[in-house]
Amino acid sequence: MNTLSELENYCYQVAGTVGCMVFCILSRNSIENNRKAVINVGIALQLTNILRDVHEDAMADRYFIPKQLLLKYDIQKQVLLESKPDIQTQSLLQYLARLALSKYAETDVITNQILDRKGKVALELSINVQKDPNKINEK
Repeated sequence: MNTLSELENYCYQVAGTVGCMVFCILSRNSIENNRKAVINVGIALQLTNILRDVHEDAMADRYFIPKQLLLKYDIQKQVLLESKPDIQTQSLLQYLARLALSKYAETDVITNQILDRKGKVALELSINVQKDPNKINEK
């Protein structure tokens, strides 16, 4: 993966499309009016997965961090193999985390349109567990 745009496209293909399908199942509203929000939350979920597994993925020779960002933050791929990230790697991961959080901002747009209580709670819980695993203790 070379660019941030390619990473976002990958995240869309992996999770954004699934989000569109789930939204259509759980909501009676048109996906057309909500597509952007649904896709953004799907991208956020996949970015969260990537951030959570950076070290494990690197150990398996899988790299999802774009070369563009590795260059910008002056990080060599092999640094991702280290169990404790250095300052540059922490900065890069924080940048991607802020990007994910900005996309999670549209969660309420989606969940407020789910009429079935069980479906709504299940969706909110799955998003909150990804976004912040500590939140499940607050519910």
